[in-house]
Amino acid sequence: IPGLKNWLSVSLTRPTPRVLRLIAPGPHLPAVETLLSAPSRDPVPEDLQDTVSRLAAYYLVSEKQRGNVLDPVGHFHVTNGAVVWGLRWGGTRSVEMLEQSLGLMVNYLYDSSSPDRAALYASDDRTVSVGPAVSNLLLD
Repeated sequence: IPGLKNWLSVSLTRPTPRVLRLIAPGPHLPAVETLLSAPSRDPVPEDLQDTVSRLAAYYLVSEKQRGNVLDPVGHFHVTNGAVVWGLRWGGTRSVEMLEQSLGLMVNYLYDSSSPDRAALYASDDRTVSVGPAVSNLLLD
C-alpha cells in the first residue's frame, strides 16, 4: 500500500470525524502519530495493528480523488473488477515498503464468476467491493 503512511500523516494532521472513529479509544492517536513521525524500520507494534488496519481499510475503500480510489495500485485493481479482500501484516519487510506502507499489504481477489464488478465501480457511485475481513474493519 505505497501511499498509506503519507496519507495517514496528512489525515492525522486534521482528522475527520470518520478517521477519529476508526482510531480505537485511549492513547492510540498519540501512539499512531509517534509511529508516523519515526523512520519505519521496525514492524508496527501489535497493540496498534488493529487501529492501523482500520485506517488502511478506510484509505483503500473510501478515500477518493475526483471520484477514483486514491491509492493508485488499488485504483488499478478495483477498476479491473477486484475485491479488496484482506490486509496482511508483514507482507512486505523491505525498508522502502516499511516506510511507505508500515509493512501492511493488501490482498485483492479476482472472481471470474462476478465479471460485473468493474462495471459496478465504473458506475456513478464508484462502489468498491470488499471481502468480509475488510468489511469488518470498516464497521463503526
